[in-house]
Amino acid sequence: MKKNKGTIVGIIIASIFLIGAVIAWIIINNKNSGSKSDKLVFVEKLDKITGVSGQLDTKFMGIVEPQETKNVEKDQDKTVKEILVKEGDIVEVGTPLFSYDTDQIQLDLESKQLELDNLKNQIEAGYETIEDLKKMRDSASGNEKLSYTSQINTETVEIKKNEYDLSVKKLEYDRLEASSKNAAVLSPMAGVVKKINNTDSNDSNSYYGGYGSDENSGFITIMATGAYRIKGTATEEDIVRLSEETPVIVRSRVDESKIWRGKITKINREPESNDNNYYGYYENSGEKSSKYSFYIELEDATDLMLGQHLYIEYDMGQTDVNENDVYIPEYYLIRNENGDIEKDAKDRALVWKKDDKGKIRKTPIILGDYKENSGIYIVKEGLKKDDYIAFPESFIEDGMNTTTNFDESYVDDSSSSLGGGKEGGMGDNTFTDENGNTYTFDDEGNIYDSNGNKVEYTENGELVPASNSDAVKDESEGE
Repeated sequence: MKKNKGTIVGIIIASIFLIGAVIAWIIINNKNSGSKSDKLVFVEKLDKITGVSGQLDTKFMGIVEPQETKNVEKDQDKTVKEILVKEGDIVEVGTPLFSYDTDQIQLDLESKQLELDNLKNQIEAGYETIEDLKKMRDSASGNEKLSYTSQINTETVEIKKNEYDLSVKKLEYDRLEASSKNAAVLSPMAGVVKKINNTDSNDSNSYYGGYGSDENSGFITIMATGAYRIKGTATEEDIVRLSEETPVIVRSRVDESKIWRGKITKINREPESNDNNYYGYYENSGEKSSKYSFYIELEDATDLMLGQHLYIEYDMGQTDVNENDVYIPEYYLIRNENGDIEKDAKDRALVWKKDDKGKIRKTPIILGDYKENSGIYIVKEGLKKDDYIAFPESFIEDGMNTTTNFDESYVDDSSSSLGGGKEGGMGDNTFTDENGNTYTFDDEGNIYDSNGNKVEYTENGELVPASNSDAVKDESEGE
């Protein structure tokens, strides 16, 4: 029995689908499951892996300032005669800061006294007028009595008004008199004079160069001595990478081996202003960048000095090791299926290390102290800084070739659309169709469903249960 032309075409199409799928599987399987020599394992020198990163290279400028800052205001109605301190002076509680012009105060006192005397005279005259009105009312009759009574009431109201004005003026006089006796304004706390906002002076020469508290609106700003904090300064490019609670190291600019630890507690997202421009700027290669501030709370401020300039850097464990220490990040240690560090019979940890022939080898090392802050182990034996090691990928096998060029290395791309048994792809010899059905190839190209039943393509390219009738096969073969 002859097959019609359409049937033959269908069989050809189905065969193409099958052959194409098998070829694709073979290509991918050969690429990802080739011999050891076909896969190159990427290795890096240990001292490069554990060296200073770009983030560690980032340093910020900082200055020591007090936790508390107070502003001393001046009376806008008075004239300052003399400023008795300068920026940078150390003051105690009660130290005179500035004095008012007492000559002007004396003139004001005399003016207030004239006002008081005038009000007193008006009040006395008012009372005398009332007594006269009362006498005239007593001798009057009829409508005249009512007229005198009305005048007495009006005069009484005027007296009460003058008496109130007298009390107010008396308070003003007393305050002025006290000012004349205490012309000097005293410091409310011990500290350092940080800034003097005198319109007659050049504010750009502030003692701390703009560092310190943002509260600079007072006539004189005093920074309290005692508990310190660090104010750091960053560019607009760096400030976005900072976050509160980030641990940092504060390092002396004179002796970089001397450090203090702390954490960022506050970040100002608004750029700082200065006296020359609305914003503060950094100059870098001719480009301007806005200046932002952030604040650090220290674990211990021993030996720090108010106004001391410092370096600030991220705390990433760089102080946990000595310069000559050999150490390794914990994630470079080989781990077993339970996530524990894999060890040999002598209880030594294992890493993937390149040997002198360029092959990757599972190598035992002896670990020392673990630095929890930075997640590293000190290596006592088994590794040197110039050794090359590999990240413990699951595909690595002992004896594979290595490369220091990442582009040449093998990448276990299990998330590929043609790998890992994901939808529409194949992993090992398995693939899943668009309906979620899983099928498997054998070495001869036969296809089986998830239940182990053999399937085949129809002339329309659909997978259906394979025919088990030898007669049908024989008949097909005979034709």
